[in-house]
Amino acid sequence: MLEKPNLADEIIIAHLRDQYAIQINALEFLPIGNDTNAWVYRVEASETYFLKVKRGTLHTPSVIVPRYLKDSGIDPIVPPLPTQSGQLWHPIENFTLILYPFMEGETGFKAGMSDAHWIELGTALRRIHALPLTPILEQTMRMETFSPRWIATIHKMDKLVETEKYDNPLREDLAAFWKTKRDPIRQIIQRTETIAQHLKASPPPFALCHADIHVFNVLITPQKQLFIVDWDETIYAPKERDLMFVSAGVWPSHNSDHQADMFFQGYGSSTVVDPVVMAYYRYEWAVQEISEWAERALLVPDLGDETIADAVRGFKSLFNPGAEVDVAFQSEAMLPEGFKSLRVW
Repeated sequence: MLEKPNLADEIIIAHLRDQYAIQINALEFLPIGNDTNAWVYRVEASETYFLKVKRGTLHTPSVIVPRYLKDSGIDPIVPPLPTQSGQLWHPIENFTLILYPFMEGETGFKAGMSDAHWIELGTALRRIHALPLTPILEQTMRMETFSPRWIATIHKMDKLVETEKYDNPLREDLAAFWKTKRDPIRQIIQRTETIAQHLKASPPPFALCHADIHVFNVLITPQKQLFIVDWDETIYAPKERDLMFVSAGVWPSHNSDHQADMFFQGYGSSTVVDPVVMAYYRYEWAVQEISEWAERALLVPDLGDETIADAVRGFKSLFNPGAEVDVAFQSEAMLPEGFKSLRVW
């Protein structure tokens, strides 16, 4: 988020002192990230820490999974630090504090990733996908149901843009743009639901997935070390939920085919990818992005104009050539006969 949460710095500092036994010298808000329910800070003490503040109910596997992966010997992971009582998070009012060591570096998108980085990423994901769920994760892990939770929100907003009058010109701009893209939005919903019905009837094997493994969630340190971060969306799902990011155009690149080749050197060059599952996740990704950008711009109260403007830009960018909407429709070309029943935009 680009603006601070409704949680005073003094309260955050007091809880960090009491729960983590650290004396804070400085707490710096970092206006980064796309999650409307998450904020991040740099914490200066005897060491430097990275603090995530989450609003609402915490998806506990988002902190349990990275700890499990690190304990399983998968190195490019940054697990959260425990409180004095051994908990990986600390609730405070309607928020949750999650503390990490601060890792200097830049995203894979900004820093650039070498061939060795892509191979390392592929190797790490192969190992992650092979891990069994622990008993606690079996109870708490989000399981793939092929029922995208964002579709209901899109239907709601599709009706809203017809009737709502916005005082904010930024929101009015998004509503007007939505109307020009109504046909492809509805086609994406239809196609997602159609393929989902097939997968519900005949589900493929599942694996432990990151579910948001693009280059903005890869950190490259000044020493060129690679780390996978941000496990908020982790899910037990077909491996294509992660592999979709390799081939769906959501890793911005001038040479994505070469990067995919390097990735699969690490993941396994003989890996069989199910084209129907891959197409589903390309469509679902477009659904998720449409819903989340538009919801932030139109439905989240008390946002500043800077955040709303960023959401409007993000929403419009989904319809650019080669972006998420275009990639979703391109997946029709890889489907077997019998699935190519939709005349795409």
